[in-house]
Amino acid sequence: PAQAQHASLACGRLKHLLRGRGILVCCTMSCPPRVRSYCVIHPDSEFKDIKFRHDSTHVELDARSSQALEEGVTFDKVFLAKSMQDVIFQEVSKASVYAAVNHGRSCVFVAVGASGAGKTFSVTGGAKRFADRGLIPRSISVLFEALAARPDGDKFEVSISFYEVYKGSVIDLLSDRRRKVTVQPADDASGPQRPALVGLLRQAAASESDAYHLLFKGDSNRHFERFPHNPETSRGHVFYVVHVLHVPSGRQSTLSFVDIAAVISFMTPATSAIERSLDALRDVLTALREGQEPAFDESPLTQLLRPVLHPAGSESIVLLTALRYCEQAHDETKEWLGFARLFQDALRRAKGEVADAEARPPPPSTTMPHTNGALTAPSLATAGPSPIAAGPPGKADMAEAGREAPRRVSERLSQPAPLPAEAAPAEAR
Repeated sequence: PAQAQHASLACGRLKHLLRGRGILVCCTMSCPPRVRSYCVIHPDSEFKDIKFRHDSTHVELDARSSQALEEGVTFDKVFLAKSMQDVIFQEVSKASVYAAVNHGRSCVFVAVGASGAGKTFSVTGGAKRFADRGLIPRSISVLFEALAARPDGDKFEVSISFYEVYKGSVIDLLSDRRRKVTVQPADDASGPQRPALVGLLRQAAASESDAYHLLFKGDSNRHFERFPHNPETSRGHVFYVVHVLHVPSGRQSTLSFVDIAAVISFMTPATSAIERSLDALRDVLTALREGQEPAFDESPLTQLLRPVLHPAGSESIVLLTALRYCEQAHDETKEWLGFARLFQDALRRAKGEVADAEARPPPPSTTMPHTNGALTAPSLATAGPSPIAAGPPGKADMAEAGREAPRRVSERLSQPAPLPAEAAPAEAR
């Protein structure tokens, strides 16, 4: 296992080096790198504002005054406003689903960003088109397809747990009455062990349909509040966890999808709890970046994220930062860019992948010309057309779909549109 992990990290570093030279790398034999970071830009962003610039790997935001510093962050990939959901899934999640089945490798997907930036749309999907399914439903479909393609696919068991951190407590979303769950810290206070969630339900999913049903059921129990800017603002951090067990060997892996709630201007008890938990997460990340001992037990959120954040943790982590830039949200956008940078630096240092991050191409110059919010650089001109630019829907269509982000997942996925035979789930075929 140690040799396999070393080979995977080496492959990730090589990919970054080649991508920096405009070479697209497709490696199906290895697991994805342990730490990855992506950005999804909302189609309703104010792209004409010259303070906001981006290209396929970098986002920059100028300061409002000469006394303040600008913010610039490099990602593994920046998905532009017209990016298709399938393209995002192929890049972000698909390899991790296969790694969970074939190699027993766990992965955590963490979505962050301001309220209304499109986190829910990216993670679960949109309401108007079946093609707008997000990471969770697409991962479910590919997981069961991968199991069906294996000769020993019937030797696997899949189960689902779904819970929410709300007002400092953990709520079981698959229970009938939103039952609170006790968080029992791990015996080893210095290790990466996962805390025990006493009484948390884990329900079997024998099929793709079962996993969807549990997603719908849990979503209906989530806590939302209605505000002018977002009619269904999530008031808790949500965890949807897929457990994969290979029965003969006892090998287990998990695919965890975490939707981090954001602080809003309306101060409520739920908002205060979210603010405290985000401060605790920021403190943990800062400690990891500085090589200090993090205080994981300060918040249920950091306790639950301990297995993936801890330097000795073996799980991979994918950060998905959703941005919706406008002049009024300038400072908030800057804060989330800074959070993404902190997250990247802390995790790559903690996981020993600093060399991997340093192998990426340098950020574009801040003096480059501005073209409707997009960065232009000589290195991009020779890299060929971007794969996410082929056949996107119109901006108006995607903008409309992006506005569906707050709606419940059961509404978003309950009316699938007809698909070609090769694109339809196995059950539909």
